Amino acid sequence: LRYALARLTASNAQGEEYLTDAIGILAAARDKSGRPKFHVTRYAIPAPSDALTFNTPEELEVVRKYFGRERRP
Repeated sequence: LRYALARLTASNAQGEEYLTDAIGILAAARDKSGRPKFHVTRYAIPAPSDALTFNTPEELEVVRKYFGRERRP
């Protein structure tokens, strides 16, 4: 992860670094002989709610409401 984090850039329209770009950085990394430097694999999450994200206050509120409902009996 340190390898990828050191290579993140903000070269996009938003001028922001995205942690999700680390996956592509690791997958594209090659050693001197051209072999993959890292093993990158996929992971199936048990439920889509395990990967809820937010970028705006409105999206955060949706996530808060979702998890508020989940915790109630």
